[in-house]
Amino acid sequence: MLFAVTWTATDVFVAFTDAGVLKLYKIPLVAASEENPSSAADGDAQKQIAAEVSVCVPGKAVVLPKSAEDRTVQFFPGEGGEGDRSILVVHGRSGRGGAAPCVVYLDEQDLGGWVDVGDV
Repeated sequence: MLFAVTWTATDVFVAFTDAGVLKLYKIPLVAASEENPSSAADGDAQKQIAAEVSVCVPGKAVVLPKSAEDRTVQFFPGEGGEGDRSILVVHGRSGRGGAAPCVVYLDEQDLGGWVDVGDV
C-alpha cells in the first residue's frame, strides 16, 4: 500500500487509495503545554489526551481513477479561507503502462466536511 503523509501547524494528513476511493485521515497534532501535559509520564494524563484527540475523515467518498491504486496519492489541505481549495496529487508512474501525474482541486463541499472516524 502506497501512502503519503503531509502536515500543517495543527494537523497531520495520511492519504492512500483503497478500491479506487481516497482514504484520508486528519489527525490533530498535540503539543505539550501546561493545559495538555503530553510529556507527562502519568499514564492517566496520556489516556486523557488520547481521548481528546479526534481522528477525522472526509464526509463524502472521493472516487479516484483505477490507476491510482498503485500510485502515491498526496493531499495538501487548503489554508482554510473562504473559497480556498485543497490539492490532491496522484503521482505519475513510469515504465511500461506509465501514467501521467494529475492534480485535483477539492473544496470543502467535495470532501463533505470532516467527520469523526467513529461516526462513519
